[in-house]
Amino acid sequence: MLQVPPGVAARALGLECRQWASSTRPLFFGVTLTPASLGGLRDTTGLRAAELRQMQLDRYAGSVLDLSGVELGREASLTAVAAREWMMPTWSRACPLCLKRDGVWPLWWRLGIAAVCPVHRCLLVDVCPRCGVRLLRGSERGPRGLLTREPLPAAGECANRPSHGPKGRAGLCRQVLADIPTTTAPEAWADLQRRVLAVAEGAPARIQGEPVSGADWFAALRYLTALTRLAATGEDVADLPGFVAEAFVEDQRRRTGWPRGGGGTRLTAMPASAAQALAALALTDQVLSSSRTGTAGPLASWIQRATAQRRTVGGADPLRHLPRPAVVAA
Repeated sequence: MLQVPPGVAARALGLECRQWASSTRPLFFGVTLTPASLGGLRDTTGLRAAELRQMQLDRYAGSVLDLSGVELGREASLTAVAAREWMMPTWSRACPLCLKRDGVWPLWWRLGIAAVCPVHRCLLVDVCPRCGVRLLRGSERGPRGLLTREPLPAAGECANRPSHGPKGRAGLCRQVLADIPTTTAPEAWADLQRRVLAVAEGAPARIQGEPVSGADWFAALRYLTALTRLAATGEDVADLPGFVAEAFVEDQRRRTGWPRGGGGTRLTAMPASAAQALAALALTDQVLSSSRTGTAGPLASWIQRATAQRRTVGGADPLRHLPRPAVVAA
């Protein structure tokens, strides 16, 4: 352990940072590297540029993510991209059992498709049960930079700062992340997560048996997720684990109850929790993995319900702005 504040370590490693009173934050932290950050890290670590880029979320550009709107000379450009893409630039999900084993935070935990630990077969954790703040978020009010002052939180502690807590070290959450209870998931869902991650990492992808690019596969997943939010029912998730079905129903209830409730209620929004992500993966897999072109699983009934809803309210297609995958177009 370096035993220095992480913000100090970031600057010592050569990362290009923005400085606040008691914290610092590298530009595009964890998403991509500016030329200055890339050069600084190469000089201090001896790692090659390709190795360093593999540690950033942009390793998934072209499959899970589309980062084409990010401009390295303008950090504010990340805001719109982050709101659109299924990624967590300022927080993470996590498997407490993995953290107990080696303390390493895999990069894929920060993707919106992160739902289940394939190793320990448990649902990933989104929120610290003690402070109620998303993991690594830093604060309820917004993302916090890396701490630059001592005393440091103990290794493995949450260290988020809830808004109601005291200032200083006493106000940091002391929850040991590796001790957070987990929810067991069936092996079938662990296997589903493995298959999705394989496509994210560049493995050959297929939709209904036909080869497609990774980008097209994830575009279809996102479209079908939006379609299920619009048209799936409780019957469609009845065979899923109870906590997954409840998460799906809650997502639908929140969106329909607050039609103008902000980005989180959009049909295209990233699943807000690991359980909702698992519901999305499980439902869309019934179509993506089917070998019956055009009549895959419940797809026809979802399309019929969505069409009936449009006719009832006399509105336009709420999915009209999304690229329509071939499996739906057919």
